[in-house]
Amino acid sequence: MIPDKFRQDFVVPGYFIDNSYRLRPSSFFDIAQQLAMRGASQLGAPDFVLHKRGIGWILVRNAIHYDALPVIMDLVKLETWHSGVRGPYFTRDYRMLSDSGESLVRATSSWVLMDTET
Repeated sequence: MIPDKFRQDFVVPGYFIDNSYRLRPSSFFDIAQQLAMRGASQLGAPDFVLHKRGIGWILVRNAIHYDALPVIMDLVKLETWHSGVRGPYFTRDYRMLSDSGESLVRATSSWVLMDTET
């Protein structure tokens, strides 16, 4: 049985923060990309398998809402899950929660599979 969500605890590192010691909003994109790779692997479509077939995941769109930004060394909980297929688009949702379960970041991304040679 394939789990419906990929979950991971994460400590906010110093290289992801701004001058107020909070997570840079742009750093969430790096986190989300890593989560997407893990989530795709969990569903049986890891990058290395797709690469051998000459195809790859291409990010088309991100929509991100920041409820609050964690500070350096905060322990947060990350979640991602595949949320459906709409035409050629595969959608993936994400959440970053505080250690106590409060919403910090909510996001959705759309991906397509493309031929990496052409």
